[in-house]
Amino acid sequence: MDKALLVALDERDADTSGHCLRVGLLAESLGRALGVRDDELGSLREAGFAHDIGKIAIPDRVLFKPGALDESEFRQMQTHSAIGERILASQGPQGPAHDRISEAVLHHHERFDGAGYPSGLKASDIPFWARIIAVADCFDAVTMTRPYHDPMPADNALDLIVAGSGTHFDPDVVSAFVTLMSV
Repeated sequence: MDKALLVALDERDADTSGHCLRVGLLAESLGRALGVRDDELGSLREAGFAHDIGKIAIPDRVLFKPGALDESEFRQMQTHSAIGERILASQGPQGPAHDRISEAVLHHHERFDGAGYPSGLKASDIPFWARIIAVADCFDAVTMTRPYHDPMPADNALDLIVAGSGTHFDPDVVSAFVTLMSV
């Protein structure tokens, strides 16, 4: 992935940039625990780094809103995954690893029960890397200070993820995450 994209995101929003870096590292560790091949872990990490790159295009009034988003603002925020995929696709054909990164960026907000976005994919139809990033993304997002919430303790965040197993998250990914976090 082009490092200039991460620099651009950092210039736009250092909090989101830091979040992306943490998600990438956590996704890599979780991928390792799930048996992702060593030669693919770097690409999985890059997918985590890039998962919110589309937020570059979200207006400040939505991205930095201190309270809950209204329905229109939420729909606008939901576009970030498709925007991110388009940004990555603009780099031209890069091969299978790049395609998997783009696919993970596009689908990291799908839900295991099919109620996610942008495509409403369900269970194993959701790309594996996107299922990994979804758990890493949630954990980091709820444990960090955000404009719209205070940080949650790690134990509570883990409980939240476990509660979403089978609905929001892939149960196998959650199981591996619980094991990883208990080490």
